[in-house]
Amino acid sequence: MAERSSLVRLQDEWDVALDWIGYELHPETPPGGVPLDRYLPNADAMLRYVRSFAERFGILDLVPPARLASTRRILAASERARDAGRLEPFRAAAFDAHWRKGLDVEADATLAAVADEAGLEPSSALEAASRSWRGSMRRARGRSRRA
Repeated sequence: MAERSSLVRLQDEWDVALDWIGYELHPETPPGGVPLDRYLPNADAMLRYVRSFAERFGILDLVPPARLASTRRILAASERARDAGRLEPFRAAAFDAHWRKGLDVEADATLAAVADEAGLEPSSALEAASRSWRGSMRRARGRSRRA
């Protein structure tokens, strides 16, 4: 919700600059994500809280996800957007895709649409996301061999 929170309002109302730094909240999440009810013991209660939290920021059309998504690919694409000077519109489009439209932020079609909406060349975003995904798969295979 940080994308629509009081930090954004502060930025609009005052002369402050924010440097948004993406990070994986759950880096252990595999490609394809995890069903939310398998990850959280009481997913329904958490989603009710998230919905009420979002409403406090004027987000009334929240579409809670059914899965805990791996954000590795969209974060890699967001860094490409940062390099192209399109981070702000990319963040907004990615937030809307995930939280308002219920789209899979790992899917190429979603990544391309988010990039296009943000004014970033979709192929550039997909290339950045693909490199990130291949790297994460190599790391995952390495961990499974050691286990």
